[in-house]
Amino acid sequence: RESETPQRADVPFVHLAQGLKRLKDSGGTYCFIDTPPTISEQSETVLGLADLVLIPVRPSPADLWAVSETVALVKAAAKPFLRAPATHRAVRRVDGSK
Repeated sequence: RESETPQRADVPFVHLAQGLKRLKDSGGTYCFIDTPPTISEQSETVLGLADLVLIPVRPSPADLWAVSETVALVKAAAKPFLRAPATHRAVRRVDGSK
C-alpha cells in the first residue's frame, strides 16, 4: 500500500460485486463494507459476497439479544465471523475456533 490511510470507494450497491472484483484484480487485499444495523435484502447480498463478517456489538444484554438474528443469518450462510464488543479492549476470535 502506498498510502498510510486506507482508500474509500463509493460504489453503488447494484455494482458492488463488480467493484469488489475490480478491487481484487487491482491488487486490493481487504475491503470493509459498512452496512445498516438492520437486516434487509442488501444485508443478504453483502453477506453472500463476504469472506468474513465482523459484527461489532455493545456489551449490553439488550444489544447482544438484538444481534442474535444477524448471527443466525451469518451462521446459516456458513460464513466465518467475529463477534467483538465495540470497545478499545475488544477481544476478537473467529467463531468456531478454539
